[in-house]
Amino acid sequence: MNLTSLLTSGLKSKIRLWIEYALILAVVVLLGLAAWGKIKTARLETQVASLSGKLDGANSRIAEVEGVNKAQAEAIATVQQMRQLDAAVLTGLSNALEAATNTDRNVRSRLATLEKSNEAVRAYLAGAVPDPVGCVLDRTCEAPAPAASVPRPARAAPADVRRPGAGAVKNKR
Repeated sequence: MNLTSLLTSGLKSKIRLWIEYALILAVVVLLGLAAWGKIKTARLETQVASLSGKLDGANSRIAEVEGVNKAQAEAIATVQQMRQLDAAVLTGLSNALEAATNTDRNVRSRLATLEKSNEAVRAYLAGAVPDPVGCVLDRTCEAPAPAASVPRPARAAPADVRRPGAGAVKNKR
């Protein structure tokens, strides 16, 4: 063997050695990347499973809230209908009260006019109220009471019954 062949064979073996080292390094790097990829995939699958569970929980909560919202919307609609009915009833009651007030005012006015112009009416109105009428006025008449009623007040003496028109407030028209 000559020197050149020794040099070339030594150089070839060194180059071959470096190539083998490079291949070993490449295999180790590829194995490391494969392991890192496998670990990363496992973490991602765990996160996907966790997020999927959270999504299912959120979807069920959304469905529950939608049901509650629907029930509340129905309740609100019912309350609005009730408010409309209440408004109609209150308007009717207000109109009835106004009519009763007007009727009362007219009757009192006509009674006052009649009392001033007619002596017989004035004498009748100045008289005492009879007991049967007085018990109706102060609500002490004997009537069958319900079983669970409040006891009746004692009947006032006939002199204690107020005469009609006594203490009445005059109409300020």
